[in-house]
Amino acid sequence: RLDPDLLPEVYEAMSEKQVAREIKALEKQMLDHARNLEFEKAAKARDRLAEIRKRLFGIEPAAG
Repeated sequence: RLDPDLLPEVYEAMSEKQVAREIKALEKQMLDHARNLEFEKAAKARDRLAEIRKRLFGIEPAAG
């Protein structure tokens, strides 16, 4: 598994399958942090996911 702190440019060079695997791993990490009441770490993972999705897929996070 790759480091979740990789620059988004690195994700652009990955295959679609690799990116999907990384996104799934970051989602799991985010949920694990939230379950453990590590909300700052969960928020960092959430922000990282949003950044990757925006950069690779043009998906903006929902306002909330």
